[in-house]
Amino acid sequence: MNIRRNLSAGVLVGALVFVAACGGTPPAGPAITPAAQSPGAPAGTPAQPAATPAAQPGAGHDVQDPCGLATIDEVSAALGVDAVTADEDVGGDTTYCNYRTADGTSLLATSFGRGPVSRSIYASWAADDDAVEVPGIGDGAVYVNGVLFILSGDAIVGLQPGTAAVGEMSTAEIVEALANLARAVGGRL
Repeated sequence: MNIRRNLSAGVLVGALVFVAACGGTPPAGPAITPAAQSPGAPAGTPAQPAATPAAQPGAGHDVQDPCGLATIDEVSAALGVDAVTADEDVGGDTTYCNYRTADGTSLLATSFGRGPVSRSIYASWAADDDAVEVPGIGDGAVYVNGVLFILSGDAIVGLQPGTAAVGEMSTAEIVEALANLARAVGGRL
């Protein structure tokens, strides 16, 4: 089952990398505004970028921050386990966030990508014989191969709960646990 999950995630990542290679547009990052030249600096000294306050990963609501799709509190509530950290991996066309417990146990991994082939990627997952449709989320949501995929416009998000978080839950129980979290995430895209 883990090999299938990893293969699924690999296919999604590969497709999004393909989008970038073919001229797809990655999500825009935060703008960096040059600061004014400091008083007393020699003429011609280049301005330095203004400092951008670092956001707390998992603070929520900033789509450019992969951990901004869902707060630590939302993940904890959805899975019934206290998440305490959210580690982001920003770069390329797909960004990721891993939510963990105090002892480092993985609770949830999220992925976010944007591009013109998102609908095709989503359609391929939705066509899987084992796909479970989750109505009322974004332009569509489907749970397949251990990941809940959300489509909204040209964005696709994956929510993959860690094995320790879902234990012996049935597919229906996992989908139910992720549905409210998915609605919050889908509403932010």
